[in-house]
Parts: sequence; C-alpha cells; structure tokens
Amino acid sequence: MNKRQTLLAKDPDKNYHVSMDTVEEIKRAIQTLTDEQRRELEAWWHPAYDDWDLQMDSDAKAGKFDALSEQALKDFRAGHCDEFP
Repeated sequence: MNKRQTLLAKDPDKNYHVSMDTVEEIKRAIQTLTDEQRRELEAWWHPAYDDWDLQMDSDAKAGKFDALSEQALKDFRAGHCDEFP
C-alpha cells in the first residue's frame, strides 16, 4: 500500500476522492464495499433502479413470488411451455 492509500485508509468514514487508473483497480475497490455502499453505487450507476425495483427485491426475498414461481415450474414440467428461440 502506498503512502496515499495508507492515509486514506486511516479514516474510512470520510469521503475521499481517489484516483484509480485502471478498471482492475476499480473492481478491487468495489469488492471492498459494504452491501449498503454497493447499493448506493448501484443507485448512482443505474438511476433507473428505483423504489419499484427495491420493492420487487424485498417482495422476492419475502417469498411473495414463490407461488408464481412454483406454478411456472409446474407448467414447464408438464410441457405447457414453448422454448424461447
């Protein structure tokens, strides 16, 4: 870790503007983010990911689509679905 990275790492609660020169550096930095920070990045990068999407994610995690999923699998297994080209 160089001197600049060491100084930046001392206070993770502050917002710093860090220059990253390669995609690999950006990927490595993203891997260190918390889940909340990743959601914030996603919202900034893809602003269309809005409240509706968050509600869909929440509903899916709560099992609200389980019955629909089971019905779709049942129909598929029974041969009631066409293959998508």
